[in-house]
Amino acid sequence: KEMTANLEDVGVIGDEVNNKIASLLLTFTNIRGEAFEKTLIAANNMAISISGTVPNFEQLRGAALQLGKALQDPAGQLGALSRSGFTFTDSQKKMIKEMVAAGRVIEAQNIILEAANTQFGELTEKIRQTTTGAFAALGNALGSLGETFGKILTPSTTSFINSLTEMIKTL
Repeated sequence: KEMTANLEDVGVIGDEVNNKIASLLLTFTNIRGEAFEKTLIAANNMAISISGTVPNFEQLRGAALQLGKALQDPAGQLGALSRSGFTFTDSQKKMIKEMVAAGRVIEAQNIILEAANTQFGELTEKIRQTTTGAFAALGNALGSLGETFGKILTPSTTSFINSLTEMIKTL
């Protein structure tokens, strides 16, 4: 949650949406540790690139699934990544395949994540500086404020509603 809150602070995608994407990425058993956060950031940036603006949930989900599959099976998914616009040199492709064969999956993942960063890096911060991005950030901030008020008011609101319910039953 802290990671997705930080992404919301610097970008344009709300923490609730990124929490859903994080849950999706957790289903890929080979994406852990530092690679997990890099993948979430890369999915945000990739979705912005694909959409050309603030992405909707499905665009972000699609980018996350594609990256997740690629990082789950780095050697087997190089073709799919290339069709999506990723560019790998022949030596990078060879290194990825050799690393996976040697059980060095994390190193192979790092090559893919570096390629994602090279191609899509910092788009979330850049779009935040546009009018569209500023409005998206404002909406996210208002949503967070509403959540905060909701946490504060929920106990007293629940108590009030329960008292009102009892009063109506009595009448």
